[in-house]
Amino acid sequence: MKMNSMMESAGIEIDDVRWHLATEEAKRILTYVDEPIKLAKLIHSGDLESDWYRMEERFVEDLEEKLKQRLTDVAEIEKVLRSIEAARSGRR
Repeated sequence: MKMNSMMESAGIEIDDVRWHLATEEAKRILTYVDEPIKLAKLIHSGDLESDWYRMEERFVEDLEEKLKQRLTDVAEIEKVLRSIEAARSGRR
């Protein structure tokens, strides 16, 4: 897997990916601040649960597949990895 080697080279672990995705999900949920009923419906629907199930593994697999199918390139993946690194630095 090319993604695993790219992540390893960047010093990124799967927990860093999980943190990055958690921060993105927190931002998404905060958009409902003025619409609690819509948030309740989202929670009740089970969509959050399905979105969060193996989210970090699915994210990496998706990037790997896009790279394999040439829907993205190494430069774009490196940009994503930098974003993950930035999120990680905010966690500590």
